Amino acid sequence: IKKAFMKKIVCTSILVAALAFTGCSKEVKKANEEVTPTTTVEKEEGTVNPSSDEKNDDNKNAEIELKQAMIENLAANNVFHVRWYTTDGDFEAGTAFLIDSKTKGEKLLVTAFHFLCPENKDSIKGSELPDFVLGGEILRAISSEKTSATLKDCLVINDAKAVPVIEKDVAAFSIQGGDDLKTLPLSENGTQKGDRIYLLANLWDTDHPHENGVYPGKVISDADGVMKFKLDETFSTNGASGGPIVNEYGEVVAIHMASQGKYLYAHSTKSFLTQIDEGKFAGKAYPSDLSVMSGEEEIEGKNKELQIHDLMVSDSIDGIFFDFSINSIKVQKKIGDTTAPDGRQYMIINASYDGKSDISDDIYLYAEDFWVEWGEGSDDEFSYPSKEVIIEDQLGESYKIDPGKTTTGNLVFEIPNDVEEVVLEFLDYYTEGDSTDMKYEDAYIYAIPVEDWSR
Repeated sequence: IKKAFMKKIVCTSILVAALAFTGCSKEVKKANEEVTPTTTVEKEEGTVNPSSDEKNDDNKNAEIELKQAMIENLAANNVFHVRWYTTDGDFEAGTAFLIDSKTKGEKLLVTAFHFLCPENKDSIKGSELPDFVLGGEILRAISSEKTSATLKDCLVINDAKAVPVIEKDVAAFSIQGGDDLKTLPLSENGTQKGDRIYLLANLWDTDHPHENGVYPGKVISDADGVMKFKLDETFSTNGASGGPIVNEYGEVVAIHMASQGKYLYAHSTKSFLTQIDEGKFAGKAYPSDLSVMSGEEEIEGKNKELQIHDLMVSDSIDGIFFDFSINSIKVQKKIGDTTAPDGRQYMIINASYDGKSDISDDIYLYAEDFWVEWGEGSDDEFSYPSKEVIIEDQLGESYKIDPGKTTTGNLVFEIPNDVEEVVLEFLDYYTEGDSTDMKYEDAYIYAIPVEDWSR
């Protein structure tokens, strides 16, 4: 299920050559006359030979393309994110990469420290991290493909601190499995102002993300363990914390940590390696089979196992805390004075929620508990309820489901013109305290044909 576990708010905003071929004829000069430099020589048949400068430009172009291909390959195969299992439940957050640690004698997964703390705390001590993290599955960041690797043990880095202490913000774990996973080389040198660098990450909360996961930029400064840089284009870097920043040779020069306006900040390689070298393993022996992390805990008689219900449009859903049914679907290009963007249309879903009479507490739902997908569900095949268009009885960003009562309202999604079916997905979950403290959830998949109909 795409996006269903992105409940953590990742802290990334705390400081948050043209080739010109010209020809000229070669002139014969006397020995004492100055010879005009030429760039090309005309042959009798009219062909033009490139000058040595132009050949050099071709070579430089080829070298740039080779480096770009190499860096794209690193992003696809050497950058990861983790499904973290913690005392707060499981979630996906941040970016990570693997290194070969000389001092520890094995592969280490390296990431940011600041998003690995309980929801009710701003941060924790480095010594507390092994007990907060209960394990983790490693996925490829760009494709979201699950790997065979999981976390094995936590490296205790006593002086680890969260942003805004950029130069101390690092976490590291040993891994089990994943023998085929590749590490990234580390730069032995720092960077200089103006150096070309690349942030490698899957940015999920931004417009027009780079599908290859490569975001070029340049260094502004690099001193005292903190590298300040700027991307060539402006992006929201949510999800990039812990992501590697590499130089033109694919070597890691820093870990991305935070942004402040157009400038971004990273923890430089030499600095975070010092912390890693001084760390010691906690001896946690995290489980390799993460299925033991769910399905065992009983909460109010409910088994904490994620269930996925694949239901066709004629069915209603018997949920945990409410029953859900779709009353009608309308598909239209325009709502009021608002016209959908080119190639898009609006789907209006009118749905009913019958609150369970045996549930004593009010149930609150949120707009981002619902989403529709089409195709493979990539970032351009995915839509939350629209905030731009307003219609009658539209359900807001949050709304209450009363026990024993029916709540009816509209959800508006923006979808392509050419799809014949979308999949509505949503969560039905139990919380304690604030809404981020999720204790139990059930996920539903609801296949919907793209056509007007009503019950």
